[in-house]
Amino acid sequence: KQDRRVEFIHHALTGIQEQLEAIGRGIEVFYGFPVEVYKELARTYTIANVYTNHDYEPYAVERDAEVAKTLSDRGIGLHTFKDQVIFEKDEVLTAAGSPYTVFTPYKRAWLKKLDRFYLQPYPVQRYVRSLAAPPDARCPALADLGFVPTNLSEVPVPTGMSGAQRLLED
Repeated sequence: KQDRRVEFIHHALTGIQEQLEAIGRGIEVFYGFPVEVYKELARTYTIANVYTNHDYEPYAVERDAEVAKTLSDRGIGLHTFKDQVIFEKDEVLTAAGSPYTVFTPYKRAWLKKLDRFYLQPYPVQRYVRSLAAPPDARCPALADLGFVPTNLSEVPVPTGMSGAQRLLED
């Protein structure tokens, strides 16, 4: 029940919640098996489409396929986008259009393609009014999810968007 990964994500979510509440908006956080959570959301809300980010781990690929089928069975579209990477696997290719097989030429091509656009947060302020109003419920506490704090605060990896920005600047 001590899981730094869960605690890290929890810190990020509570940080996002605080930022959104400061501008009169909010998020609703769900904890459970993804397919069951989506089934409940589909019963509670009228949903036309779900927008989420790619996940590349084997479990996540399997999970997302199951979620996609569950949504599709209910007539709900699923659209996924880039998340954990700056460039997708097909965005940095050799001149012949194939993946690199040697790291150093790949690194050079990756750095050449990188520009400031990829290192700045997307300007979302103009869309704030389109975000949902704060939900009645707060983000569940770590203990409510069945977890206990770890030594995350002792690890030199800051959490949340501000922590990510500090790491990027460093």
